[in-house]
Amino acid sequence: MLMVKGTTYENMNQVPEEEDLYGTLITENVIGVVHDHYINFYLDMDVDGSNNSFVNVHMVKQETTDGESPQKSYLKVKKQVAKTEKDAQ
Repeated sequence: MLMVKGTTYENMNQVPEEEDLYGTLITENVIGVVHDHYINFYLDMDVDGSNNSFVNVHMVKQETTDGESPQKSYLKVKKQVAKTEKDAQ
Protein backbone atom coordinates (compact mmCIF):
# COMPACT_ATOMS: atom_id res chain seq x y z
CA MET A 1 0.00 0.00 0.00
CA LEU A 2 1.31 3.40 -0.88
CA MET A 3 1.67 6.08 1.76
CA VAL A 4 -0.14 9.07 0.24
CA LYS A 5 -1.25 12.55 1.18
CA GLY A 6 -3.53 15.07 -0.47
CA THR A 7 -2.43 18.27 -2.20
CA THR A 8 -3.94 21.12 -4.18
CA TYR A 9 -1.49 20.49 -7.06
CA GLU A 10 -2.74 18.68 -10.14
CA ASN A 11 0.54 18.75 -12.09
CA MET A 12 4.22 18.78 -11.02
CA ASN A 13 4.69 21.96 -13.10
CA GLN A 14 2.55 23.79 -10.51
CA VAL A 15 4.90 22.94 -7.61
CA PRO A 16 7.33 25.79 -6.81
CA GLU A 17 10.97 24.70 -7.12
CA GLU A 18 11.73 25.66 -3.50
CA GLU A 19 8.89 23.49 -2.13
CA ASP A 20 9.72 19.95 -1.04
CA LEU A 21 6.73 17.62 -1.35
CA TYR A 22 8.59 14.74 0.37
CA GLY A 23 7.42 12.60 -2.53
CA THR A 24 6.01 12.99 -6.02
CA LEU A 25 2.61 13.57 -7.56
CA ILE A 26 1.18 10.17 -8.53
CA THR A 27 -2.13 11.52 -9.81
CA GLU A 28 -4.08 14.75 -9.55
CA ASN A 29 -4.11 15.99 -5.92
CA VAL A 30 -2.31 12.90 -4.54
CA ILE A 31 1.35 12.75 -3.46
CA GLY A 32 3.09 9.38 -3.06
CA VAL A 33 5.25 10.03 0.00
CA VAL A 34 8.87 8.85 -0.13
CA HIS A 35 9.62 6.85 3.01
CA ASP A 36 11.55 3.82 4.14
CA HIS A 37 11.44 1.21 6.86
CA TYR A 38 14.45 -0.15 8.70
CA ILE A 39 13.79 -3.58 10.11
CA ASN A 40 16.36 -5.81 11.76
CA PHE A 41 15.63 -9.40 12.61
CA TYR A 42 17.20 -12.81 12.86
CA LEU A 43 15.89 -15.64 10.70
CA ASP A 44 16.21 -19.26 11.72
CA MET A 45 15.64 -20.83 8.32
CA ASP A 46 15.58 -24.36 9.79
CA VAL A 47 12.84 -23.71 12.34
CA ASP A 48 10.43 -26.09 10.52
CA GLY A 49 13.12 -28.17 8.80
CA SER A 50 15.42 -27.39 5.91
CA ASN A 51 12.75 -27.25 3.18
CA ASN A 52 12.32 -23.44 3.32
CA SER A 53 12.78 -20.52 0.92
CA PHE A 54 13.60 -16.86 1.38
CA VAL A 55 11.63 -14.63 -0.99
CA ASN A 56 12.70 -11.03 -1.57
CA VAL A 57 9.77 -8.89 -2.72
CA HIS A 58 10.31 -5.77 -4.86
CA MET A 59 7.75 -3.25 -6.05
CA VAL A 60 8.16 -2.37 -9.74
CA LYS A 61 6.35 0.14 -11.93
CA GLN A 62 3.98 -1.45 -14.45
CA GLU A 63 2.80 0.74 -17.33
CA THR A 64 -0.82 0.38 -18.46
CA THR A 65 -1.94 0.16 -22.07
CA ASP A 66 -4.28 2.74 -23.63
CA GLY A 67 -7.84 2.14 -22.46
CA GLU A 68 -6.82 -0.36 -19.77
CA SER A 69 -7.11 2.09 -16.89
CA PRO A 70 -7.39 5.81 -16.17
CA GLN A 71 -4.02 5.44 -14.37
CA LYS A 72 -0.86 5.46 -16.49
CA SER A 73 0.91 2.95 -14.28
CA TYR A 74 0.66 0.96 -11.06
CA LEU A 75 2.94 -0.94 -8.71
CA LYS A 76 3.39 -4.65 -9.26
CA VAL A 77 5.05 -7.19 -6.96
CA LYS A 78 8.18 -8.92 -8.29
CA LYS A 79 9.26 -11.94 -6.21
CA GLN A 80 12.80 -13.28 -6.23
CA VAL A 81 13.54 -16.59 -4.46
CA ALA A 82 17.07 -16.72 -3.05
CA LYS A 83 18.93 -19.80 -4.24
CA THR A 84 21.78 -19.47 -1.72
CA GLU A 85 22.35 -17.80 1.64
CA LYS A 86 24.53 -15.24 -0.14
CA ASP A 87 21.57 -14.34 -2.42
CA ALA A 88 19.40 -13.77 0.65
CA GLN A 89 21.77 -11.25 2.27
